[in-house]
Amino acid sequence: MKILNNVRMKYKLAILLIVPICVMLYFSVIGTLEKHSVSNEMANLESLSEFAVYISKLVHETQKERGASALYIGSGGKEFSNELRDQRQAADQKVVELKNIMNRIQLDRYGTKIGITLERALHLVSIMKDKRGEIDSLAVTTEEGIEYYTRLNAEFLDVIAILSTLCTNTELFKQISAYVNFLMTKELAGLERAYLCSVFAANRFENGMYSKFRDNITRQEIYLNIFKGLATAEQNEYFSASLNNKYVDEALRMRNIAVEKHAEGMFGVEPSEWFKMQTGKINLLKGVEDKLSEDLVLNSRKIWDASKTTFIFFIILTTVAVFASVLFAYIISIGITRPLSMAVRYAGHISEGDTTIKIEISGSDEVGQLFTAMKNMVENLREQTMEIAEGVNVLASSTSEILAATTELATTSTETATAVTETTATIEEFRQTTHFSTEKTKQVSVSAQGAAEISEGGEKAVNETIEGMNSIKEQMSSIAESIIKLSEQSHAIGIIIATVDDIAEQSNLLAVNAAIEAAKAGEQGKGFAVVAQEVRNLAEESKQATMQIRKILNDIQKATNEAVLKTEQGGKVVDNGVKLTSEAGKSIHKLRNSISLASQAATQIAASSGEQMSGITQVVTAMENIKTATSQNVESSKQLEEEAHNLNNLGQRLKKLIQKYKI
Repeated sequence: MKILNNVRMKYKLAILLIVPICVMLYFSVIGTLEKHSVSNEMANLESLSEFAVYISKLVHETQKERGASALYIGSGGKEFSNELRDQRQAADQKVVELKNIMNRIQLDRYGTKIGITLERALHLVSIMKDKRGEIDSLAVTTEEGIEYYTRLNAEFLDVIAILSTLCTNTELFKQISAYVNFLMTKELAGLERAYLCSVFAANRFENGMYSKFRDNITRQEIYLNIFKGLATAEQNEYFSASLNNKYVDEALRMRNIAVEKHAEGMFGVEPSEWFKMQTGKINLLKGVEDKLSEDLVLNSRKIWDASKTTFIFFIILTTVAVFASVLFAYIISIGITRPLSMAVRYAGHISEGDTTIKIEISGSDEVGQLFTAMKNMVENLREQTMEIAEGVNVLASSTSEILAATTELATTSTETATAVTETTATIEEFRQTTHFSTEKTKQVSVSAQGAAEISEGGEKAVNETIEGMNSIKEQMSSIAESIIKLSEQSHAIGIIIATVDDIAEQSNLLAVNAAIEAAKAGEQGKGFAVVAQEVRNLAEESKQATMQIRKILNDIQKATNEAVLKTEQGGKVVDNGVKLTSEAGKSIHKLRNSISLASQAATQIAASSGEQMSGITQVVTAMENIKTATSQNVESSKQLEEEAHNLNNLGQRLKKLIQKYKI
């Protein structure tokens, strides 16, 4: 039931135990009430037994009065008058005693039946005085007199019989029943005495008297047999011993005479003798009755005492049982809840990671087995935690080192990528500069070839001048113009050479920077350093060549200036024209040689610049590849650094987690 899921164990045990305890209390109370009822019943029966004894005493006296009355009536009032008077006094005394005890006993507690029967008996007692007067005056027959006393005794004996129905104790019920049946036997013996007193006095059986006599004998035997069946062995022995007497034998002999001669009569038995013998027998029966009365009272008191003892014992036993049940329930609940509380506390320590707790095992029951299992679990957990802690410490240390290495690698990769990017940009600039230098060198080469052609033409012109000075004048103006153009072209070549020189200087600087960057790149920059060195060498050679060309151009400009001057002077001094022309021819020849050399140098510079351009292009391509690879390396390094960082965080978390456990 879900409603019990949140109820503490001790309350669950209380609920579990309260039901059987309540049931036990219920049955204990029921049993106690039953014992109390039995005790009260035994107390009442003890009083009723005493009351029955007083009734039997009264009945005994009325039985004797009945017999005396029968003799008195049968003798016509001539006999037994004194005995009858004395017997009536004895009977009256028993009536007084009975009424006294009735005042002490609340008979209304025992039901209406006993009250009604007792009321009828007392009514017969109340008319006893009138009946006695009728007997004294012989106003009634013997049978009528006997009938009154028989009715009176029957009512009182019925009261005693009713008492037996009020008893629930088997033993006491048997004793009361035996007592009642014996009283009935004794009553019938008294009635037999009355019958035969009348018969022996008349010496015959009146009409119907013999059948009553035989019925009386039969009933005596029945009641006597019932008594013997219900009485104890001791009581039967006492009965047999008591009736082993001459009165019994003589009374039996006289009875047999009456039976044998019931038809003809003339029994030959004196009524007084019969009365004496039968009264002796009845007195013997009275002794047995007294014994039975005494046993009944004693047994009633004994059973009452036993019932009181049982009642008190049952109360004590019930109290002890309830107290013991509650005590045992408390002990058992403590024996269950306390170990469970300890188990919960141990489990709390374990859940908090405390594996240093010491679990005490106090028994071998299920709780002890639970503690044993928890102890083994804690020991295994401690060992496993120690092994995990060692592994986590190694993992944390390793991840820290890996993180540091990957961080350094990522930083180095980033720096390398930056350097490669810068180097690539520098090489790209150098490639563009080289491309520009190559183009300019090609232009210089073209200009040098043009100059060579011009100088060749000049040389041819000088030769023609030498061969035909006459045409010098005509051609002076033309030569002057050509020389001026040559001067202008030489000036342009000088500018180009200056540019080439600047390019060489820049190439040299770029080569130096490239060498520096290659040195920074380490192994990856060795190939690039070689290329940079070659570029530097080419730049140096280009510089040397341009210096030579500059020197030549300076000479050409100087010669051109002189040629212009001489041409101007030639116009004035024609005579010196041949000489000057010859010198001009030589100068032109030299110029032609210089221009050829310049043209060859420019061609070589252009070729070198082309090769340099091709190498630089390859270097740029290689640097782009290096840049791409470096970028990928940087990304991989970053990913590796991130994974190493995650791994380090995992190691630290595991370390913190393990630190929660006390080992």
